Amino acid sequence: MGKRKKVQHAEVMVIQEPGNVSPDRRHLIQDLSITIRKGQLELEDLEWTPKSPIAEVFEALIDMTPQVTIDPDTKNQYLFYAVELIVFYVFCIIGWFLAPRITVSLPPEKCILIGCVIAAPIRIIICGLIEPYLNLHISVFINTAMVQCQGALIGAGLAHLETPIEPFIASSLFLAFIFWRKNGICNRKNCFTRIISCSFLYHLIFGFISDSLTPFYLILTFVYTLSALIPIQLSHLQNSSALMITSSIPIIAKSLVSWAYGTVLIEMADMERCAVE
Repeated sequence: MGKRKKVQHAEVMVIQEPGNVSPDRRHLIQDLSITIRKGQLELEDLEWTPKSPIAEVFEALIDMTPQVTIDPDTKNQYLFYAVELIVFYVFCIIGWFLAPRITVSLPPEKCILIGCVIAAPIRIIICGLIEPYLNLHISVFINTAMVQCQGALIGAGLAHLETPIEPFIASSLFLAFIFWRKNGICNRKNCFTRIISCSFLYHLIFGFISDSLTPFYLILTFVYTLSALIPIQLSHLQNSSALMITSSIPIIAKSLVSWAYGTVLIEMADMERCAVE
């Protein structure tokens, strides 16, 4: 998985044979010696430049080859990260209730900063480093514990803000999981179209019924839908730490969009209050 360096041809030493060898055989031996020497030079000059993990992940995310194979492990990734997002959501609620105690030592802004901007990449790095040396169950436990901490911090940081109804954070992954249970090999673009269509249709119907089709709702729907495509793109890498962005992106999006939207609503309310006074 790298690129070859251009081979620079050098002078080739020709094996000299005794004079009693026939001319035809001598030419054959010389040709063989030249070919062998050229091959040796090519092997010596050939250098493989391995790609960095970040470059591999980026190339995988933008890969649009016609077909993709989804194995059982990839299907299970959808279910695992959907459950992980549910755990995050539950602990957001717990953090909301515990906000008065948590924000005594950490202001809401720092809760969002630590739980979203700092904890997400740390979780990916730590789990990627320790996973080869730990039992799978221990690795999952550590990952889940870090997600719980993120949820509690972000829930506490958002507790003082009022935001509109939002789409359920794990619904796109659940829809993709149900879809992939019936497919092994598929056309990449067709499958993308189906998953995106199903996710948007579901969220738009729910948003219409609940009267919550706000820009806030639509932005999160867009991010959650795109995150459901990540396991497909990264299926061939066998890189579990890279797959963690499947849940990290919705968590970061929910946190930052909720914070920005809630802060704007507060400022607008203050401006209206000042105008009335």
